[in-house]
Amino acid sequence: MLLSLAEAIAASWNSNFAEFPAVDESGLGELSLPEQIRTKLPEGYAFYALYPESYLDAARRSGLGPDTTVIGIRSIGIGLAAMVAAALGAAPAISVRPVGHPFDRRIDIGQGPRARILSSAGAIAIVDEGPGLSGSSLNGVADWLVENGISEDRIHFFPSHAGDLGPEAQPAHRARWAKARKHVVEFDQLLLQSDLLEHWITHTMGPLTARCATSPAALGGRSPGHRRLPIQP
Repeated sequence: MLLSLAEAIAASWNSNFAEFPAVDESGLGELSLPEQIRTKLPEGYAFYALYPESYLDAARRSGLGPDTTVIGIRSIGIGLAAMVAAALGAAPAISVRPVGHPFDRRIDIGQGPRARILSSAGAIAIVDEGPGLSGSSLNGVADWLVENGISEDRIHFFPSHAGDLGPEAQPAHRARWAKARKHVVEFDQLLLQSDLLEHWITHTMGPLTARCATSPAALGGRSPGHRRLPIQP
């Protein structure tokens, strides 16, 4: 169902919000759900201008195919992973939750997902927001893969920014990150360096008389994306 929702979001994005296919909800009736579900506010979406559509774009540019095994790190990473899977035409993403010290995360995967990962022959995509102070969640998943016989050259990361790991990163993780295959489309690249923003403004307000000032030079050397403000069209 999550993959179906991601595919609907992709269709909406591709059509400039003109289309939104029905989401397959047939499995809901088979689930034993509580009357209420309490969730936290997703900080990436709320405060850091993190757009799920940027993962859709990053996946399309990655060159990966439908044989990619996509792993999403809960909580926000599993939704982002669904966007990657939708873009690649891949199977639904596997959900994992690293545990342990914040700077030394580890994962323990059940038999079903474990068998699916280790029997795969294609690339493996690890998807999450971040990296943050240590990048240990993303690298904790990669550590498990390598420990279980997956070669480093099959591992691809889908982070939310193109920067380095934070100051608490382990040396081995920092060395991996420097060489790793990372696929990222940041806010500026997704919206401000394309015609999308002007299209949305024109659709709402009418024809523009000049180009939008979206380049760092036009904005005094600072890009709006670096301000980490959410902008909702």
